[in-house]
Amino acid sequence: MAKKHKKTATATRAPTIRVNMPPQTQQRAIVVAPPQFLQQTQAALQKSGKKFGGKAAAFAHAERHMLVAVASAGALGLAESRGIALPQIDALGTAGTYGVAAYVYAKLTGSQTAEKVATGLLSVAIYKLAAAQTPAGTPPAGTPPAGAPVRGRL
Repeated sequence: MAKKHKKTATATRAPTIRVNMPPQTQQRAIVVAPPQFLQQTQAALQKSGKKFGGKAAAFAHAERHMLVAVASAGALGLAESRGIALPQIDALGTAGTYGVAAYVYAKLTGSQTAEKVATGLLSVAIYKLAAAQTPAGTPPAGTPPAGAPVRGRL
């Protein structure tokens, strides 16, 4: 079995480019490389950029389902804060209406993105439903007990 030879470091030489000319007049064109310190600086910047960008991309890829759910809830909140009139089913509210619509769409098409949108919107709908509910027999917070005097009323 033949031994593998280690590659030895050789002096770097400027690359040559052959220009298409007739053989008797063919000449070498020399390409000048940037100085060594610039090459090292450029390589270091590219490496650090790849490292940070790679970690951010890996996080976004790993958490893409959560990010879609959060973004869908944020988009609904932004639309409501801007006063955009969104059609809704009164019993479900706006978030519930669009959450159910996204869920049905996800089941019909098999879209995982639509399923995550439905998750985010239905989470908002359940939150709003739970925040509006009061224990049985108690008035909602901020209302005075029955028969108590109310300011501003006679």
